[in-house]
Amino acid sequence: MKGRLFVALLFGLSGAVSYGELWLWQDRPVTLWLGGVPFGILAACLFARTLQAGSFLVILFGLVWAASVETAIFLIGDHAWNSYIGMALAGLVGGFGVAASTGISYRSLLSARSLVLVTITGGVLALPFGYWEQKNADLPSSHVLGIACFVLWQAAVGTFLFNLCTESSESQAVPLP
Repeated sequence: MKGRLFVALLFGLSGAVSYGELWLWQDRPVTLWLGGVPFGILAACLFARTLQAGSFLVILFGLVWAASVETAIFLIGDHAWNSYIGMALAGLVGGFGVAASTGISYRSLLSARSLVLVTITGGVLALPFGYWEQKNADLPSSHVLGIACFVLWQAAVGTFLFNLCTESSESQAVPLP
């Protein structure tokens, strides 16, 4: 239990750093490529079984971040979709992307069950981003809400991945003779 709480705290910190990047570098190309790096580095440390796989995970999580952000911008900004639906769909992209990417090291995450569970978790936990998007103004309360959204999504999805990977490792463990 302590390990899972520590992992949740680490992924929450990753979410806060991702928001900080978004706020500090309000340059879309920079945040588009760097936003997923904190989550990617942490996931690589926890999930990658080789240095090569870890490097690849960081790159993939950067691409997943970019795809999620672009999905939200495309649906909400360019086509005036409802903020909640647009963010939920972006969260589905993110959830599916991180589960499929982590499947590099943990093949059990590529099962339909795992992919669907993490994808749905990502979509549901992206709903608060819809509220944040509607209230997004350069006010301190908006920043607190933004940080909370990123912390919640990354902590919950990252910890859920950790639980699935731990479950996978335990089920594949070979008992000693």
